[in-house]
Amino acid sequence: MSDSKVIEVKPVHKPFTQAERHKQKEQRMSVNAKGTPSLYRDTFPQLANKYLSECNDRFEQFLKARTERGDTFGERLKVDLPTRTGLAVYLGVTEHTLQQWGKLHNTFLIALKAIDYEQKERLLNNGLSKAYDPTICKLLLAANHGISDKQVVEHQFTIKDMVEQREEVATVAWDDASAHLTGLAEAAPVEDTED
Repeated sequence: MSDSKVIEVKPVHKPFTQAERHKQKEQRMSVNAKGTPSLYRDTFPQLANKYLSECNDRFEQFLKARTERGDTFGERLKVDLPTRTGLAVYLGVTEHTLQQWGKLHNTFLIALKAIDYEQKERLLNNGLSKAYDPTICKLLLAANHGISDKQVVEHQFTIKDMVEQREEVATVAWDDASAHLTGLAEAAPVEDTED
């Protein structure tokens, strides 16, 4: 047997900076559960902003009526409201993928928030001016932005409060019934029982 020397190697570990740790985390997270690389690219926030800038409402003409005298045309608003679904179609991914990218990449999250804010602003302004259907605006604002016209009324009672309230109602009801019966007795004509 040969004499072999064991050489102890001590790793030289330099502490990571916060930026290096963040970059390593992004690299680990950019691989999905199956181990395939993410489709995310650094240009996607710019593409999201481009999508947002292309979502413009416009007026279009339509044939209103056709008569012997000629055709009558009208104009209607063609709405192109920016949505996360629209962005998903624009990028060729699912909405779930957009959500995941937003969690991992701050610049993409900012682009998603810009779409949400633009949508909310347009729904509010155009719904109030009735350029958009106010009922549809109300529905979208409630579903996507948490704005609702319902009132939430909370009642908090303890059992003691409920028992006291029932006792008060019973007392008032008894007093009312007594007063009513007394009033009936006084108002009833007295019959003469002597014949």
